[in-house]
Amino acid sequence: MSGPDAPILCVKDRRSKCIWAHPVPSKGVEDPWGKLCLAKDLEKTGYARVILKSDQEKALGAVLNSAKQLWTAKSGGEVILEKSPKGEKASNGEIERAVQEVHGLCRTFKEYLEFQVGQVLDPKWCIMTWLVEFAAVAYNIFFVGDDGLTPFQRLKGKPWRVPLPAFGEAVEFKKKARFKLSARWAEGIFLGVVENTTEKIVGNEDGVFTVQSIQRKPQDERWNLDLIKRIKGVPWMPNPGDKDPDSLKDPIVIFPERPEVPGEEPDVFRPEQRARRV
Repeated sequence: MSGPDAPILCVKDRRSKCIWAHPVPSKGVEDPWGKLCLAKDLEKTGYARVILKSDQEKALGAVLNSAKQLWTAKSGGEVILEKSPKGEKASNGEIERAVQEVHGLCRTFKEYLEFQVGQVLDPKWCIMTWLVEFAAVAYNIFFVGDDGLTPFQRLKGKPWRVPLPAFGEAVEFKKKARFKLSARWAEGIFLGVVENTTEKIVGNEDGVFTVQSIQRKPQDERWNLDLIKRIKGVPWMPNPGDKDPDSLKDPIVIFPERPEVPGEEPDVFRPEQRARRV
């Protein structure tokens, strides 16, 4: 799901079927972002005892060990680490399917956004990291299983009821103002949501913000390629300074499922079409 040196940490809860996906700056624990994400995912489950199963990759094992120490120290819970046998892909079937689900949703959101803005997204743009994060969250809150429940509903005991704009859509968001006469609304790109609080994640050239209130724009103003290009901030550095890079060091490459077929707008059902066919 990623290009060279652009690792993505994918986590799945076997009980609720929730999936979380996190682009990370590097493999292993050289950068702490991976263990922080995993510890936060464990906290979202609310479990007191978990079994973390992974393959035998050393870098991933180091992340799991660090996340275990971090989460147990904070929550007092118990973590058991389990390794799958070498060369046995079938034993990792669940997480492999989770990766495929995230990959497929990433591809869908990316191609739809590219269709709307009329340009292929650069794999080093900051928005690509948020695309991966949102794909997993969208699966949790919208995918309905055979039991009629979404992963979010299994985990939280209630369905997701907050309406959301499309990923990459330009919106107006309410920001905190230092002075009474300061502008309280700004323009940004919708990048995702915080599952636990239903807050929205919005980005622009000033960084990435977590806000409660957003407003959608008129239909002809919802897609702004220039604003997408200017987004600064990634999950591990949402508010970079002037000297920090404004693009990714390593690309996140999401290949189309059928590259030879050009993208097209989805066919919209209209009642008059059905009347003509009868």
